[in-house]
Amino acid sequence: MGDIMLDIETLDTRSTAVVLSLSWCRFDITDRSEDPHVITYMLNDQLDQERAGRTADVATALWWLQQPKLAQGEAYQPEAKPFEGRGFTTVPTDLVSAVSIIMDAVVTRTRQAGPSDRLWARGALDWEVMRHVCSTQFIRPFPFRQVRDQRTFVEEGKANCLNTKPRWQNMPKHIPRFDVLRQVGELREVWHSLFS
Repeated sequence: MGDIMLDIETLDTRSTAVVLSLSWCRFDITDRSEDPHVITYMLNDQLDQERAGRTADVATALWWLQQPKLAQGEAYQPEAKPFEGRGFTTVPTDLVSAVSIIMDAVVTRTRQAGPSDRLWARGALDWEVMRHVCSTQFIRPFPFRQVRDQRTFVEEGKANCLNTKPRWQNMPKHIPRFDVLRQVGELREVWHSLFS
């Protein structure tokens, strides 16, 4: 059984949103001893996405202006350079290439491990954006029945007085590579509290 976590930063709250960046990782939900390796795609085609009909919302753009400078800087990097660090890989590319790579990984993993693989994101929007890109760009579809909402799972854990304060909680927010680590950490803590 395997798990995949996804985090996307966008310029809208609809599935048609212009995508700024995507981060994802494979992880073992039961293994809290090792951080997953996170891959981030810094997209360099925001204007092309808009020309192709993807949407940007004024309210979301204004929301981005309220975020810390670090998050803003990470979100708007059309000239990003490839980077390999401890636990992180950053790849500048376009939206269709990034989604194709992720979907190939999801489908390959599903074929290897079977239908029990789980796809996680914090809320529904991230996988809805992926679904929309796949359908409009004729990229292979992916198994929706496997999508899980990390936020709901973690909130239920907190409601049951479980410890959900992993070491990642102080990482900057709205930076996809950190958001993925935080989401995996919270999920593992709740899973451990519930099932061990």
